[in-house]
Amino acid sequence: MKEYKNKNLFFPEPVLILGSYDKDGNPDAMNAAWGGRHDYEEIFVSLASHKSTENILLKKQFTVAFADLSHAAAADYVGLVSLSKEPAKMEKSGLKIEKAPHVDAPWFPDFPISIECGVKRFEKDEEGGGILIGKILHSFVREDVLNEKGELDLDKAHLICLDEASHSYREIGRVIAKAFEAGLSLK
Repeated sequence: MKEYKNKNLFFPEPVLILGSYDKDGNPDAMNAAWGGRHDYEEIFVSLASHKSTENILLKKQFTVAFADLSHAAAADYVGLVSLSKEPAKMEKSGLKIEKAPHVDAPWFPDFPISIECGVKRFEKDEEGGGILIGKILHSFVREDVLNEKGELDLDKAHLICLDEASHSYREIGRVIAKAFEAGLSLK
């Protein structure tokens, strides 16, 4: 083994799109790759000081969408551009925007999976960002990514993840074994 220059080699990093409204009711989205499941009904997201961070903390509600292959450019764009510097950010992204059914935040039905969340807490750091802990309130899946039993089929969702080592997006791959079964042969 050789020591590697990039210390952060956690894979995969999901490409999460956080939806919020600003104080004037304008929809906003940001790309956040540093997040995941915090508990059974909670998520965490590491956020820097952004307009989207302010929006989420103002409304105490937000949405999370999982980016997919066909919307990789839009997902990247909303992470590169700030609504405070580009008022037409959301129009330029090309994403369809709707009001989420149960929270005061926009959601983006183009993405295959969406979650409505409430802010449980925000652990602020010295730069104005911090760790956002969100309570999962409702989850939604586009019907075209369900199998015949009505269950989520990740092969149909074509979700993407961030490859921090090469600064690229990758499509999440094929099933290689059944969880909680593959190891039984070693007992």
